[in-house]
This record gives sequence, C-alpha cells and structure tokens, in this order.
Amino acid sequence: MSNNILRPKQQIKDFIWLPRIYGLSLVERLAHRGAIDGDCWVWMASKNQKGYGRMVITDSDGKRTKVVHRVIYEHINGPLPKGLEIDHLCKNRACFNPSHIEAVTHKENCRRGNVGAHFGNKTHCPSGHPYSGDNLYISLKGSRSCRECTRTKSREWARAKRTETRRKTK
Repeated sequence: MSNNILRPKQQIKDFIWLPRIYGLSLVERLAHRGAIDGDCWVWMASKNQKGYGRMVITDSDGKRTKVVHRVIYEHINGPLPKGLEIDHLCKNRACFNPSHIEAVTHKENCRRGNVGAHFGNKTHCPSGHPYSGDNLYISLKGSRSCRECTRTKSREWARAKRTETRRKTK
C-alpha cells in the first residue's frame, strides 16, 4: 500500500461512516478507511475500547473481527509467530503503517511501553510521607513501601487485636 492511496487526516476529520464496500481487496479496504497523520496511517473507522482499529475479515472460519494492525502485519509477513504480539513503535494504537509495527514478546512490549514506570516516578506515599532515607523500605521483590505507614498500620492492627481479645475474655 503506497502512501498516496491514503488521504490526509485533515481532509476527513468529519469522517463518520463509510458504507461497506464489497468486492474490494484488503489493500483497497484499508485505504478507504485510513488517513495519513504525519508518518502514521490512522484507522478512521471502527475501533475497540482500547483504541485499536478493527475490521471484519472473512476467511475459511467465517467472518471474524480482527485488529487492523494485526491484519496488515499478517498480510505482509504471514502468521504472527506463537508467543509474539504486535508492538506499535509510534505508540499510536490506531496506526497500521507496516513500518511502525513489529512482532515482539510480551515482556519486550511492556518494557517499551514503560508499563508500571509511573510507580517508580512517585516520590511520596499516598499519605504524603517521602519515599526516601530511613522512611523507605524496599522488599525482596523490589517494591517500595513507606515505613511510617507500615508502622501506623501495624499499631492499628495490634490495637484492634487487643480490643478483640479483651472482649472475648469478659
């Protein structure tokens, strides 16, 4: 699919719906529903809840809804190898430009996407205590916790246990 088949995004920003066009090849279907946004080929038709483009494909198993980036990957490279998933190098979930998608392991896809990185950026616990110095505890698994909050929770738990024990003995 060449870039000149797709329309610039600004030309179809009012794009809402295109009727189903039967008898078109996969490339023609993709071109009818895609738009150029910089280097990305953005899917302008139906998207799933996570923002990935989706389309109905008819194959030997019948009609199925598939994500567009996987359809284009498999059209060019063949079936996706087991244990791999598609990574958007441009981080645009609606993009289906073949040069922006790559088959990688789930671990690599998460690493590239900085999954959980926002936890490492936190400087204070939810109660406002700093994650630094003597107040910082790092578990054997590598998670951080606030010593002050842990102490407070332990005291509250012990106080509740003592109260519960006194009620049972009376």
